[in-house]
Amino acid sequence: MNLISRFVWIILIVVGLWGNAGTHSALAAHNPAPMATILADRATASTYPFHAGVSAYQVGHFRDAVFAFSEVLEANPGHSKAYGNRCLSYLQLAEYSQAIADCTEALTLNIQNERVPHSENIELYLNRGLAYYRLANYEKAIVDFDAILATIPDYRAFYNRGLAKFALQHYESAIADYDQSIRQSPALSMQRSAAVYDDRAIAYLSLNNPDQAIVDLTQAIALNPSDQRAFFNRACTYHQQGELVLAFQDFQQVLALNPNNLQAQFNVGLIHRQLGHRQQAYAFLKEAALGFYKNGETVSFEAALEILQQMQNEKSVIG
Repeated sequence: MNLISRFVWIILIVVGLWGNAGTHSALAAHNPAPMATILADRATASTYPFHAGVSAYQVGHFRDAVFAFSEVLEANPGHSKAYGNRCLSYLQLAEYSQAIADCTEALTLNIQNERVPHSENIELYLNRGLAYYRLANYEKAIVDFDAILATIPDYRAFYNRGLAKFALQHYESAIADYDQSIRQSPALSMQRSAAVYDDRAIAYLSLNNPDQAIVDLTQAIALNPSDQRAFFNRACTYHQQGELVLAFQDFQQVLALNPNNLQAQFNVGLIHRQLGHRQQAYAFLKEAALGFYKNGETVSFEAALEILQQMQNEKSVIG
């Protein structure tokens, strides 16, 4: 495998890692997809343990919240809000099967109770859909997001359905949902808006539309100048278009935001080599290789090591 093809191969791996939320992702890079808010209960909000569960959740003590809502349910098995909030707590603990069971129970109880506002079910469908998504059950996730969108154009449901469709490689449909999420969203923070553009850009790249991907990534950077993922993926796209200087500048910006980003170090080294800067290339590649080795990233380490060995065997010195 020659240098250029290996570079593209490594970059494609990283685009996947810095793509959407298969992991990941969400309205903010590396964060969970948007979830529902905790359900209040005016009749019991001032009493313990329901109030204790709400308070524990709000300060990030999710296991304590589970215990508190479980205590509520022991006393009152028909308390749908306790099921709903325990579902949300399980989601934060990455216990997705339990979350699905609780959201399903809450929905069953709410359907039997005509007095429950529809907005409460929206939150439950949203959370159960997210739990299905995290378990890679994308079809069931889409069913839950469809249930929301059948009645209200909720931007969170559009966005999460887009993530699920992307995971199923339905890229055009995912883009349509990201479009709707942007149109329907309330006044989001610039960081969260940027992340939607990030994910839409990855879908465009998957459809071999780099020009539109660059437009979205540039918009993401304008909204969030600290968006490492947007700079990285734009650098990858520029490189694939042969724009070495622009790619180099974006990778350097990634390193300015995070000097420990090993893939950016590796790619900067490769571009230095392509530009004939042997000493700089060797320094960046060596540092990246050492980092890959320490982190146990075997594939990346072997790729960096192979290039370093090629450079050592080269007869001509370009500096």
